[in-house]
Amino acid sequence: MTDAKNRDAEMLEEMRWAVEHIEFELDEVNRVAFEKNVSKQASIAFFIMALGDAAGNVSRRTKNAHPEIPWDDLAGRRYRPAHRARDYLSQDAAETWRFLKDRMPKLARQLRGVRPAPAHP
Repeated sequence: MTDAKNRDAEMLEEMRWAVEHIEFELDEVNRVAFEKNVSKQASIAFFIMALGDAAGNVSRRTKNAHPEIPWDDLAGRRYRPAHRARDYLSQDAAETWRFLKDRMPKLARQLRGVRPAPAHP
């Protein structure tokens, strides 16, 4: 396996790990409880940062092989909690909830089938 393929396999596993933990944190939590619970929001923000960081480190070759994954959106989501934590936790809870409930289940299913692209097509 090439270095890029190894890195992609590692980053994809990191993404799956983050999604699994997000799903665990969301289990039996409704929107109102989420918006009131800063500890829950902070925990999920950590996993969103891990998810986004890993998505940003997947090779262009693998990203191009799996256009169904919103790579750039996921990578961009890393920055808001990392660089604007107070605003993120106080103002973005509703938007984060929508992202988690509307897109996370589909993303979890999609990631199960993603494998690193071969080094040479």
